[in-house]
Amino acid sequence: VWKEVGENLQCLVKVCKTVPTKATLMTYLRHIPSLLKLFITLGMPVLEHNLRYQPEDVTGVLKMMQGGTRYLHAVCCHSTEKKDVALTKLIPAAKTILEQLVYCVKGMLVLNNSATAFWMGNLVNKDLDGHEILSQ
Repeated sequence: VWKEVGENLQCLVKVCKTVPTKATLMTYLRHIPSLLKLFITLGMPVLEHNLRYQPEDVTGVLKMMQGGTRYLHAVCCHSTEKKDVALTKLIPAAKTILEQLVYCVKGMLVLNNSATAFWMGNLVNKDLDGHEILSQ
């Protein structure tokens, strides 16, 4: 189920990248945090259990979800840069859920004695086209 959710999330990202209107970005920024919250509460326990037995499948799902979370971060950065009030008011909820997801993934790896597989780099602020935003 969560593999299909990840695939659908990738499709949503493609749609938003193809048609980056305010309406699509607003929809993405409003609803993806709810999806990620469900993923944390319902999907992560399943992935934690299956990590030992199906590590490739679990990492595949996480990589698909990561694409959606990176785009969510890009939408947040774009909204902040453009100072769009309607989009900006949705950013705190999105940032909170992104942070929770990072901690859940790290916890899952620690629980399965794979903490060394977790590497946390610096997240670069980028606009919707993938160009670095230097002002933040």
